[in-house]
Amino acid sequence: MLRTQQQPLVYTLIVYPMNSYRNQHRKKFGGAYDVAGWQGYRFDLPLVFDNEFEEYVRRAIEPLALYKDDPYLLEYFTDNELP
Repeated sequence: MLRTQQQPLVYTLIVYPMNSYRNQHRKKFGGAYDVAGWQGYRFDLPLVFDNEFEEYVRRAIEPLALYKDDPYLLEYFTDNELP
């Protein structure tokens, strides 16, 4: 909607691949890990070393390519406050 206005606004895009991957990954463990840190990551470590993680992130951010040439896109934001 912002992009179609007569006077478009500058905007940002936010994507949370680490957070959404964590939520999906926890389902494999019955919804929770035996040992989890304050953010709920297994062993308080991000899941970047999991075999499926790289492909998951690639698919999660792929739709952002539609905005790559938009002069009103200020920046992309991804996950925040990772362990």
